[in-house]
Amino acid sequence: MPPATPPEPVPKTDTVLCPRCSAGFECGIQTGDCWCAGVMLDDVIRADMALFYDGCLCPTCLRAIEDARPPTPNVWEFLRKNLKRRR
Repeated sequence: MPPATPPEPVPKTDTVLCPRCSAGFECGIQTGDCWCAGVMLDDVIRADMALFYDGCLCPTCLRAIEDARPPTPNVWEFLRKNLKRRR
């Protein structure tokens, strides 16, 4: 019989607790393929989050923050609302 081929190693994920809601979730940062890479947050929001929370947030909390972020301002809409024409 030929020697058995060893199984592929399973990528390591860590079970961590969310600092916002205390829910446990799997963090794949060690594998380089974490679910949070697909969440779109700008650098200002990420910096603000770092002031309030140590470590990663769970998918539910991070997506709630992503959904609640203010929309990118439209320059023309801003000008229309904030600048007045001389008459």
